[in-house]
Amino acid sequence: MKVLRDPLGRPIDRLYFKTDELDDRCERKIADFMDQHCGGFRLPIPTDDLVRMIEWTRTTSTCTPTLQKKRTGTLISSPTGSPK
Repeated sequence: MKVLRDPLGRPIDRLYFKTDELDDRCERKIADFMDQHCGGFRLPIPTDDLVRMIEWTRTTSTCTPTLQKKRTGTLISSPTGSPK
């Protein structure tokens, strides 16, 4: 992982991951979640387990302050189109 910089050397609010590192992180996250919540890792990964993992990660993850500020500053709509 490395922090990207603009032409003047200032850090950009975006991280860069090499493909191998991103693959390793994703595999670890999925395997850990399935071990804890689904009785172990298995392939193919059921869609319901993926949905549960995404929802669980969304409610329990911690973001960097910059990303958290951006996330809380946006208006999120429900599937019906009305704001939450």
